[in-house]
Amino acid sequence: MKCQPLANSDRNLSPYQSEGFAIHKPWIDENHLAAVRKAIEALHRRALGGEHELAEQCVFEKNLPAAKRGGRAVDSSENAVFILSDPSRFDPTFLSIFAQAPLIRLVKEALEVDEVEIHFANVTTKSPAIGSGVSWHRDFPNSYICPETPQMLRTMICIDGMDEENGATNFVPNASRQHGSLGHISK
Repeated sequence: MKCQPLANSDRNLSPYQSEGFAIHKPWIDENHLAAVRKAIEALHRRALGGEHELAEQCVFEKNLPAAKRGGRAVDSSENAVFILSDPSRFDPTFLSIFAQAPLIRLVKEALEVDEVEIHFANVTTKSPAIGSGVSWHRDFPNSYICPETPQMLRTMICIDGMDEENGATNFVPNASRQHGSLGHISK
């Protein structure tokens, strides 16, 4: 199912309850989005520039198989960051997004809990022309980002928006029934 923002209230969790995922109207203002975009660009430059501690938290395009790009190989001059783990460790800008009251409220309501905590965060970037694709997968369970208990929710905050032309993420209804996802589409 293609991602589309909900036409009704941004707090409507009925799609999450019936299909295992929900996509909500934007709650992050353009100033915050611009700050995050700037922070991502700076972190990517630092990682590609050889900052060791930051680079260790990255998956680079040059290290991925050509099959992830439809058979197209990249050389080192085209290298880009594909995944950056734990971005708030390197720039506090990300904490301002994670602490947004609407996001926290939605996660609490979806999980039906009073308190929540961030277990894992990463930035996935699909660079123009060389960006790797992400194949169909389940966010839970998996072998590298699972919390100690199965009560979790994966959120995706799309800072550049998504549509069919720029490679939108698709969700399969009921595929994550036990462990769902909330999505946010900016713009």
